[in-house]
Amino acid sequence: MTTLHKEHVEVGYFNSEQHSGRSNLPYAQLMYILEYGANGNGVLIKPFSLFTNAAFIYVPHETTELRQIIKKGLVDQMKGNGDRKLLATIGQFYQRKIRAMFGDSSLLRDLMPDTVRRKQSSTPLLETGELRANLGYRTSKSMKVIK
Repeated sequence: MTTLHKEHVEVGYFNSEQHSGRSNLPYAQLMYILEYGANGNGVLIKPFSLFTNAAFIYVPHETTELRQIIKKGLVDQMKGNGDRKLLATIGQFYQRKIRAMFGDSSLLRDLMPDTVRRKQSSTPLLETGELRANLGYRTSKSMKVIK
């Protein structure tokens, strides 16, 4: 079990070279603008959602599914395998839960009226699906971003 000591999993946008096709902004920067909002001149105008905090509220650590993942992973690790697999499975779990938030108006703040008119839709954080599809995870064991 000591092989997991100080190991971690990260979920988000990691490659600053990777840009959104439509805006030509890095995904992390685009997500920041969507989180806080901006007017036509690029000036931030209102909080859109606290995406990171909402993800942690929406995916509490005490969920039954996550407990089962950890329990199985620890049993596998005691048998001599599974530390990388456990971290990857936890990353997949959070990635799936965060991706499910895209477009969920019950979890995210309402869009501004101008945005609804432009998109012709009131689904937050979901227009083309590009941000959702490029949300990745990586573990401290491999640091390879998995989408």
